[in-house]
Amino acid sequence: MCCLCSCSLSIVLITLLVVFLQPREPEWQVNKLIVPPATLQSCIQAITAPDSKIATIGLDALVDFNNPNYIGAEAGEGLFAVTWKGHELASVTTDRKWAPARNRSLITAHSTSV
Repeated sequence: MCCLCSCSLSIVLITLLVVFLQPREPEWQVNKLIVPPATLQSCIQAITAPDSKIATIGLDALVDFNNPNYIGAEAGEGLFAVTWKGHELASVTTDRKWAPARNRSLITAHSTSV
């Protein structure tokens, strides 16, 4: 009887661990783009006066990161490339950040056009 009870308890415990610790896909959404006035002016000049020099544009984005997992994690610095139709438009670096379990956090991403 004791062996049956112990076996049943083990099966229930393993099932609960599998259900609760199964990795869930994190979600993120851009909350805010931060464009300094000088950068915006440089972008406008590059579009309206295409004969002028090449403009390098830098901007930041605040990203709302949602971690639905039951375990928190630290996200290291991220490196991304922004592309459009196979052409790289910008390189992006995200800051290191702690993602608490079943919670949200704001991450800053820094972008520079290439």
